[in-house]
Amino acid sequence: FSAMFAATPIEMATSNALSSRSIALPGSQLLRLDALPETDEECTVVMLKAMAARITSLQSELTVSRKRTVATTPATDSSSSGSVSKKAKVATTPDRCGMARKRLATSVKASLKGQKFFGYGTEREAKFDDAVTEEELRALFLNGDAKGTLVQPTPTNNPKSNVFIIEVGGADFEHIAGMQGQKLKGELWRQGGIGRFGAVKGKKLGSIDLSVRSATIKWSKNQSKLSATVRVATASSGAYGGCDDSDDDLSCGYGLF
Repeated sequence: FSAMFAATPIEMATSNALSSRSIALPGSQLLRLDALPETDEECTVVMLKAMAARITSLQSELTVSRKRTVATTPATDSSSSGSVSKKAKVATTPDRCGMARKRLATSVKASLKGQKFFGYGTEREAKFDDAVTEEELRALFLNGDAKGTLVQPTPTNNPKSNVFIIEVGGADFEHIAGMQGQKLKGELWRQGGIGRFGAVKGKKLGSIDLSVRSATIKWSKNQSKLSATVRVATASSGAYGGCDDSDDDLSCGYGLF
């Protein structure tokens, strides 16, 4: 204690002497905090107990003061609380839905890799799963300007089902997934087999534009799991690439001739 104590630590308690810079001791004495003992011999157990008691008292006062501050803070009524909650959702939902939209588009493209398209009208399915909340599901496919049609659960079709089934048109799905203006491409192939010019081998010719025809969305409430089946087809007009002047009519055509 020698490094932290000063001289003349004790004086008789009077109304003038009692202050926040002193601690009351037994026998109407005060321990002055600005003149603490300089040596171990001058420091007594009574002094230490008095200081410990004062510290404990200050901690209790601080706790009570904090509780009073919280109790006297104006309470937010339920309507404004709901308003704040809604604002928070409005602030976060677009970001989360934006990520979900990107995943939809990315998953469609990834699912189509390796699938072969042989000409106009060729249809394929892109199937994938994703984890989304019910809030995200409704925001994407059912609420606002979303154009999905809820097939299940409805008042007339499995109203208590925990599996949502939503049908979405092709253009609407492309809008939901943010794919408008983006060219969806598939692998254009010449189909192998026996044609009018004899046997031909299958050959990759390049790429061809695709469009989404429709989509079926299934979502499990128990697992928060979305399972999508997106049906795509080659575009209805000649938007394909990969052929050059060295290819003959058969190579640049579709299917078998």
